[in-house]
Amino acid sequence: MARQHTTSQGLVLTTKANRRSPTSGGDSTSKEEGTHDDSQGSDDQDTIKLAKAMMESSKKRREAKRKAIELEHGKRINKTRANITKFMDNDLFIAASSIEGLLDAARLTKLSVNVRKAHLERLASLMKKRAMLETTIIANIRVMETAYFDCLDEITVICKGRLEDLR
Repeated sequence: MARQHTTSQGLVLTTKANRRSPTSGGDSTSKEEGTHDDSQGSDDQDTIKLAKAMMESSKKRREAKRKAIELEHGKRINKTRANITKFMDNDLFIAASSIEGLLDAARLTKLSVNVRKAHLERLASLMKKRAMLETTIIANIRVMETAYFDCLDEITVICKGRLEDLR
């Protein structure tokens, strides 16, 4: 006979009840039933304690995992901030020294235009390089195609000659 108990967290626990011994013969007194109910109650309490302990250990593992993730996240944020600071200190981004430490609008616009120009120049050079590579690839494919058809013609002539020799 199994008994189920639902915990406050929604876990369903199943416990086995103590069975009566075969020597009791089915006649049970109220005293035996009382001890049976007491042992079943202690089994339920033990099961509940076990479930609570399992939930606590699970909670501790989740908390440790969460803290590890938060720590890793903090490290990544600091690393990103350092990279941004390093980038901002680059020649393209020289911070203006004002009382508030902020860039004025004209300086910011000038820096923005310089960065945009640098990016466009880089993009133009990369596009030229790509066009040259594509032209080279196409030329090489044409050379390979010509060589292939030349070999094909030679092999065709050789095979026809051998075929005639076999006949």
